[in-house]
Amino acid sequence: MSLDVANFNVWAQKPFKEQAKAFLDVFWDDVEDQAEFIYTVAYKTLRAADMHFQGKQYLYEYREGVDVDFVTGLYFYEKLVDKVHKPEMDGKVWANISQYSRSIPKKLTAVERKAALSDHDLNSDNRISFLEYLLYQYSADPNVFVETSLKHLKSQDPNLDKAQKALIEVNVKLTEIEKLKAKLKIEARGEGPKAKKAQFQLKSMKNSQMISDLNTRLLKAEAAIRAAQRNAKANAKHPKGTSWWMQRELQEVRELYGSAGAGKSVNGPRKTGKKANAWIKNAEPKWKVK
Repeated sequence: MSLDVANFNVWAQKPFKEQAKAFLDVFWDDVEDQAEFIYTVAYKTLRAADMHFQGKQYLYEYREGVDVDFVTGLYFYEKLVDKVHKPEMDGKVWANISQYSRSIPKKLTAVERKAALSDHDLNSDNRISFLEYLLYQYSADPNVFVETSLKHLKSQDPNLDKAQKALIEVNVKLTEIEKLKAKLKIEARGEGPKAKKAQFQLKSMKNSQMISDLNTRLLKAEAAIRAAQRNAKANAKHPKGTSWWMQRELQEVRELYGSAGAGKSVNGPRKTGKKANAWIKNAEPKWKVK
């Protein structure tokens, strides 16, 4: 059965994360246990590779791509292989976790990898989308994807749509915060009055109105997702992959900023001491390409 390229491209020409959510929605029963790897390792590595070739350092500067050329694809795989075999900060080595054995890329020479990329290229446009990577890596049927994903488009859960809009609001505020933080970090270099003022603003940002607004939006987004999940219990067509992905994004924002808001936050009481100011360093790879 030949691939319906036109309908395949409906998804292959969406941003990376939308491709991933559509893939997870269709093949959730088969790849649920790989979702964390797809989000934390594969998605972020491809995004970082795309940012690298675009010359972007921070996410707020970057408009998420839909596909990459073969040169970027080779770079992506090089970084992906490195990442899964090197210990994370907590000592975890992805390649040593049996649960994710299906997700670990094979080590290939550059020539072999280039040939493999041609096999990824289902729509023959000499570019690689995240969707094509996922279908290849997990040996998933592209025709099943096209047929099922089109059905999902026609039966979109209005509760989930509301949750996605709430998540967009979270990300809008997050971008605003990151832009200001990057500006202040530049101004904070040195010892002059301007630098000291920026240093003070950075340290006090965790108690600012911006962070309070972010926490408010987080709470609204979480409530919307919970409502969508409650509805899912009575709806077999509920897109479980999309729901999981949104929850995972919110979890990451909570880890970065949830405990920093004024008063009671989505992450519990405010921390004090060195840990309370650690977020200022912006070491989380979500926001900066290493």
